[in-house]
Amino acid sequence: MKKITYIFTICFLFGLGSILAQNSNNSNGNGNAYGQNNANGNNAGGNGNGNNGNGNGNGGSGGSGSTGNGNGNNGNGNGNGGNGGSSGNGNGNGNSSGNGVAIVFPQLVTLSLTSSTSTNISFDLTADNLEAGEEFIIDEENSELWMHYSCITTGGNSRSITVESLSIPSLPGLTLQVVASEHIGNGGGQVGDATSVVTPSATPTDIITGIGSAFTGNGNSNGHNLTYYLDYSGDFSALTVDEVNQVIEMTYTITD
Repeated sequence: MKKITYIFTICFLFGLGSILAQNSNNSNGNGNAYGQNNANGNNAGGNGNGNNGNGNGNGGSGGSGSTGNGNGNNGNGNGNGGNGGSSGNGNGNGNSSGNGVAIVFPQLVTLSLTSSTSTNISFDLTADNLEAGEEFIIDEENSELWMHYSCITTGGNSRSITVESLSIPSLPGLTLQVVASEHIGNGGGQVGDATSVVTPSATPTDIITGIGSAFTGNGNSNGHNLTYYLDYSGDFSALTVDEVNQVIEMTYTITD
């Protein structure tokens, strides 16, 4: 940083106000002049020249302050009268220039699923504790998955997340459903609202709606917890191992 020191001298001679006003012509010039505090104290003008010039004129008691001039890129001039006197003139001359600043936000839309184990859910049904003659009941639940997203909306429009599947078993009475919780944990902005329980099909169905510019946080215990339900209420005679043993692909999509 460039440091500049300014020096000015005040002289008192036989009771008359005489001022030597310092003029500076460097990058930050300042000129100052001050009058005596007597009945006829008059103040000469102060002049400052430079990139930031400042001029000040101040009168004494009963006197008058003459013109203060500042010249430069940013000039300031001040004239002030003493007690009972008149104010002087202040003149400042300067010019300025500017530039433009462009701010562009990204088209931000991301979606992910996480789990402490695997993002593939497995309903591994067993009959280890089933005694002879008892009914084999399918009534399973899994809440291992967490959904996260970050987005910046366009034009104030909200976004939604849909779920769909093209590989749901066609076994009558077998039902696979999923539901999202409300947002939990870290995050901010306008997070979405969970819908009711969804039965995935080939038609995309909303599972979260009303998402604005928001982020959910990531990792387990942040975002929306997904719970899957697997139930069977059909005819027991229709159950076969081949009908059920398959992988079901689930697709989640965030849309405008």
